[in-house]
Amino acid sequence: MGQVDEHAQVAGLPRHVIGVAGVVVDDSGRALAVRRREPARWELPGGALEDGELLLDGLRREVAEEIGLDVDPLRLTGVYQNMRLGPVALVFLCRRLGGIERLSDETQAWRWMTRTEVETELPPAWATRFTDALDVWSAGPAAGPAVPVRAHDGANLLRPG
Repeated sequence: MGQVDEHAQVAGLPRHVIGVAGVVVDDSGRALAVRRREPARWELPGGALEDGELLLDGLRREVAEEIGLDVDPLRLTGVYQNMRLGPVALVFLCRRLGGIERLSDETQAWRWMTRTEVETELPPAWATRFTDALDVWSAGPAAGPAVPVRAHDGANLLRPG
């Protein structure tokens, strides 16, 4: 049997944008939300991975760029697929390591939101990203099985993100 050319095998498959977002929760159980400039709506800090970027590195970069915080991703809390536009978003519960909230070219406001504010002020597809993570946070990030986040080159595991 001949060797399979993996590049040729996946070349014709659809490509999806992969996004990463972080849920940073304060001591009162509120989650940090950013109001984007475009589209003008409340969301989690995050964005699209760059070509060749590891998932967790991209998450740290996006949160730092958008809101100025250094974070430690604790746990994957959800995977969300937009069937109309195609992006797939991976959302992580994060611990704040440092930094100070600040606006960026991409954000016009930020605020700490309660679960009730999230559920009443955001569309369900966006609110769920927050509430799924808040459910994990309230149970304790170590509760239940953790989902590993790993990168590989097709054969070998690469360094952790």
